[in-house]
Amino acid sequence: MKTNKLLESSTVSLNELFGNGKTYRVPAWQRDYAWQPENWEDLWDDICQITESGLPHYMGAVVLQDAGNKQFVVIDGQQRLATLSIIAMACIKMIRSLAEEGENPAENQERAELLLRQYIGTKDPASLRYSSRLFLNETNDPFYQATLLQFRNPLNIRKLHESEALLWRAFQFFEASVRQRFESTRDGALIADFLNKHIAEKLVFTQILVEDELSAYTVFETLNSRGVALTATDLLKNFLFSQVSGSKTDLEHTKRQWAEITALTGLSSFPEFLQHHLSVKQKTGSRQNLFKQLKGRISTPKDVFDLLDELHRTAFLYEALERPADEFWADYHEARPFVRELSLFRANHYKPLVMAAYGRFDAAHFIQLLRYCAVITFRYRVISNLNANELGKQFGQLAVQVSEGRVKTAREAFAALGSVYPDDEQFINSFSALSLNTRSAKKLVRYILVKLENRLSGKAIDFETTDATIEHVLPENPGYSWEQSFSPADHKAFVYRLGNLTLLEEKKNRAQAGNAGYEEKKQVYQESSFALSQNISAGEWGPEAIRARQRLMARIACSVWRISE
Repeated sequence: MKTNKLLESSTVSLNELFGNGKTYRVPAWQRDYAWQPENWEDLWDDICQITESGLPHYMGAVVLQDAGNKQFVVIDGQQRLATLSIIAMACIKMIRSLAEEGENPAENQERAELLLRQYIGTKDPASLRYSSRLFLNETNDPFYQATLLQFRNPLNIRKLHESEALLWRAFQFFEASVRQRFESTRDGALIADFLNKHIAEKLVFTQILVEDELSAYTVFETLNSRGVALTATDLLKNFLFSQVSGSKTDLEHTKRQWAEITALTGLSSFPEFLQHHLSVKQKTGSRQNLFKQLKGRISTPKDVFDLLDELHRTAFLYEALERPADEFWADYHEARPFVRELSLFRANHYKPLVMAAYGRFDAAHFIQLLRYCAVITFRYRVISNLNANELGKQFGQLAVQVSEGRVKTAREAFAALGSVYPDDEQFINSFSALSLNTRSAKKLVRYILVKLENRLSGKAIDFETTDATIEHVLPENPGYSWEQSFSPADHKAFVYRLGNLTLLEEKKNRAQAGNAGYEEKKQVYQESSFALSQNISAGEWGPEAIRARQRLMARIACSVWRISE
């Protein structure tokens, strides 16, 4: 009975990779060529160091699926293999040029032909075109085969696809590098030796061979978690595309839908989005294990389409949660302030819950849920600075309950979140001791002060559009008159306490308050239109006055950020 092996690994040189008639194909769905000049420069520096030290240089792992008959599918490594083939072309072109210029023409022409067969491929006897050992993805391969491998210049550089332009620039970079290195010697034998013995023998890889696609992506997930440069997004995309690759129509449909989803969420945010999406239905692990979680439910093209349809529907909401002005909120306009607040708080833990509630809660309960999320986040994280993991855990568990229909209203949701809603006493104590640096948290401070001002004055000032400035009663750079009330240690401890901060008109702040003494400032505050400043009336301004004012602010804040029973 045959035993299936997950993988076979070995250490191989570039010569061993390209030798013995092997060919490599990059699947159509793999990402385009993306190496940049800094990648080319680093590789060239590594190669040059090899010639000086004579020591091998490790190029990392290449993951290959054995397709039989010496043909291999490149799961990971296409960027490196494509770049190394370009370096081989650059060396071959230099040797050809020497032959054309009369430098040992017969020997150099023979060297070029031998190197072409070894690293590039064989020439078709009918078309006299070289057939590659390496085939890139569907975007890059036509340019690679018809232009680079034939040593031709592009017909119109300006019309090249972005990745084709990178391939061409890579060839130009390495052609110039090879020419600079060997221009003084003009010796084809040295160039052939440089390619054959220094590059191809001293660059070594860990070759990982797998028998099937599932094994390939399982291996790659492990490598990815240990630092191999494939993102979770790439990993999932490659796997999903491989499941529909039997049909060109299915593959094209999948590509379009994938592009639309990642355009909505952003490529860098996609793993987080996927993790939130999965946590709506079940407990999820780390982002590195996302592929493992999906692998069990994806086995047919229909499974792929169902997943993408789910992701597509959710992606619109996910994008809108980062953009309060998004047209998505036109039907939920009362939710915009809460979305804006959650964005200000840099909150993510609530997203699975909101994603689960969308379409299950009616509009009123959906909006109310967003308000509850904002208030709980403010109390628990912004003011009380409690355990973020516990908050995420509670929201995640509730998301599953909502998706299963066990929680159907915003009030029921709030009841389930009682353990992460700090009570009034805890909130007031935390608020009373809070300091926020107005340089790094200016927008948050303005938000808090404006919300307090609105409660005191009955106004509806917008914290993002108001021209009010943040005034430090005890200045950030105090003059001599403040030294009697605040030692250097006291200044450091109290200058960013919320009790020391207020709102003031920009003109008054700049021209009248500034670094003035407290008695002068107090007069300016009485003339301000902001109730928060008008209420500053302590006889002296010292640490105790700041504490007392902040305790008063805390009691007001408790009524502003409260969910009533």
